Amino acid sequence: PKDPNVLYAATQNYLLKTMDGGKSWKALLSYDSFDFWHDAPTLVMHPTDPQILLLAVQSLGVMRTSDGGASWTRVDRGWNQSEPMSMVAFAPSDGNIVYAERVLPQRKKDDVPTRQLATYRSTDAGRTWTQMPVIEGYHQVRYDMSIAVDPEDPNHVILANTAMLISKDGLRSLNPPLVSPHGDHLR
Repeated sequence: PKDPNVLYAATQNYLLKTMDGGKSWKALLSYDSFDFWHDAPTLVMHPTDPQILLLAVQSLGVMRTSDGGASWTRVDRGWNQSEPMSMVAFAPSDGNIVYAERVLPQRKKDDVPTRQLATYRSTDAGRTWTQMPVIEGYHQVRYDMSIAVDPEDPNHVILANTAMLISKDGLRSLNPPLVSPHGDHLR
């Protein structure tokens, strides 16, 4: 936002950066990719500091930079690592608040294979995380994982997956809407 010549692009195999409006690109990170729906990355930028970015990609986990991509630190070490498909989203009105969700390993419930999503909240722009509620009944791949944060209220969060859940208290509690708009929610 401060320099229209600087752009980032997260592809299936690379995180790229241009500093000349797209004429040339430099790979900042490379990562393995096996399947588009599992490996599609999520790249988000801090709402007021464009040097801070978070990248969530299955083969690397959740990575953070505070220097525009020159160096990266993995910030999801305390999370379940068995299947690190994740989604992250900054709160537009408070860049210290970041939300994330991660797919948990497949398990059986009443002899039916099912998955859950662990949710996380950061209050220091993605450096450290606190685990929040686990969402039951998730059963699709990253295909429809999404998080939206109200542009004016950093505690108002919508998690939309195979079920839609709303939090008004920063993921401390999650409630379904009175009427779900659809059975499959994409970002």
